[in-house]
Amino acid sequence: MFIRLKPGFKIERQREREKEQRGEAVLYLSEQTRSRYEVKLTGDGFSDQSGKLLDGNYLYVRTLDGKLYAAKCGEIGHHSYLSNGKKVTSVGHFIFQRGKLVLVSNESGHYTPTNEEMLSDVEFYFHLSENQDLIYEDHSSVPVAGKIYQYKANDFILAKGEVRDLVPLLTIIDTDRDANKRSAYGRKLKPIEQKKPEPENLTSNYLDDDAIDANHLVEIDCDVLKNSDKAVSSMRVVSELSEFTIFKSPRTESEPGLHDSASLINTARSTKYLNVV
Repeated sequence: MFIRLKPGFKIERQREREKEQRGEAVLYLSEQTRSRYEVKLTGDGFSDQSGKLLDGNYLYVRTLDGKLYAAKCGEIGHHSYLSNGKKVTSVGHFIFQRGKLVLVSNESGHYTPTNEEMLSDVEFYFHLSENQDLIYEDHSSVPVAGKIYQYKANDFILAKGEVRDLVPLLTIIDTDRDANKRSAYGRKLKPIEQKKPEPENLTSNYLDDDAIDANHLVEIDCDVLKNSDKAVSSMRVVSELSEFTIFKSPRTESEPGLHDSASLINTARSTKYLNVV
């Protein structure tokens, strides 16, 4: 049995895939990066890749190929980052005490696994840990009842995941907990703030009002321009004071000015100081 990202979080996966295709930095871990979080089991207990015994609260995922990854809480944002948005067989939190696994939960907002979905892997962790006192912490009642229940993992296994007749070791009222410690189970993805697109820095060959002296009237022979495939070398500006000014088209792209006949025609038609003849 495998567990998928819940529909509300698939937009996150789509966004990360698109960023990856564009060559941008992504939050999802690559196979190479994720390998650093693969859990090892030695004679001393559960450890990271360096051999350091795991201790404290960890996010974990078990992938479809059977590999187990765990990251210290706060080191990675969400389970989906650790799973690369892919299907898993179990997901939640581990609590270790100097390499000894003491608690496994199904707390995940992105995957929200049910007890039925967790059953097989809870049994796997029970035997792997060799801890008869292993606790299974169930968060599936949080969205409706606001309660978290802790059971002996062995009792949960024997009951085949049916918790209705089980007496919990501990009941935690989620709403009474510190806001930073409340269950992520059933939470919705926060809306993504859409950044406004940056205005494009476009350059135009059109003359703007500031480029033309208001005391001048520019005369352009459109017939000549239409028949010219090359940039116009100059145009005549007739001043009310009978002064002449020559605007020459640049010979290089780095020089400002008028580059082609179409630009001159459009400039002539759109600028209030120009008179097309």
